[in-house]
Amino acid sequence: MGLSVSQVECLLMAILAVNSFSLEKAWKLLPRMRELGLTDPARVVAMDLPAAIDALTVAGYDRKKLTWMFAERVKALMVAIHDGKLDGLESAVAARDEGAAAELLGQVRGVGPRVLESAWALLTSWG
Repeated sequence: MGLSVSQVECLLMAILAVNSFSLEKAWKLLPRMRELGLTDPARVVAMDLPAAIDALTVAGYDRKKLTWMFAERVKALMVAIHDGKLDGLESAVAARDEGAAAELLGQVRGVGPRVLESAWALLTSWG
C-alpha cells in the first residue's frame, strides 16, 4: 500500500522547511509544486537533478547555492516513496508509532531530527 497524496505532500513540506525556511513559506509554494510535478513521486524520479533544481526554483523555492542540495533531498524522498521503501509509514502513523515512522524516514537522505519532527506533526495532523 502506497502513501496518500496528502502524506507525500506532508513529507515534501517537512523536507523543505529547514535551514531558515519556514513551514508556512513551504506550504505557500505547494500549489505551484503540484503544477510542476514535484508532489508526484514518479515524475520526480524521472527528473534529472538539473530539472529538479529548475522545478524547485520555478516553484519559488530558490535557496541559491543550497537549492541543489534540497533538490537531491526531494529526489531521495521521492525515490524512497516510489520504490515502496516508505510503505510501512501509513501503518506507523495510524498506530501513532513515532519510533517506527522515524526508523523508516531516517533511511531517506536529508531526513534528520528537524525533518522527522515536522513530518510527524504534519502526518498526524493532516496526512
